[in-house]
Amino acid sequence: MSELFTAFREWVPRYYSWNELVSTPSFHPHTTTLRISCPFHVEKTPSLRMWEGSKRFKCHGCSVEGDMVEYVALVLGVSLERHALLPKETV
Repeated sequence: MSELFTAFREWVPRYYSWNELVSTPSFHPHTTTLRISCPFHVEKTPSLRMWEGSKRFKCHGCSVEGDMVEYVALVLGVSLERHALLPKETV
């Protein structure tokens, strides 16, 4: 099963950008950072930031953070074992 997650971890960032994964992105001027309303809590002002270069995200409202694969899993409501998503060298 970990081979599947390893392949998923490599495939998602290679073939998708944050802009393709979110429906209404809002770019910061002159950067590759996206700002969107966090799908994990109710808010009035977009507080979730996504960095295209590192493929990481962080919400400054509810403190959820991770990489692109973890974001996809959270949005889809998929429960993934954390160690299955890490490279074998760190397990």
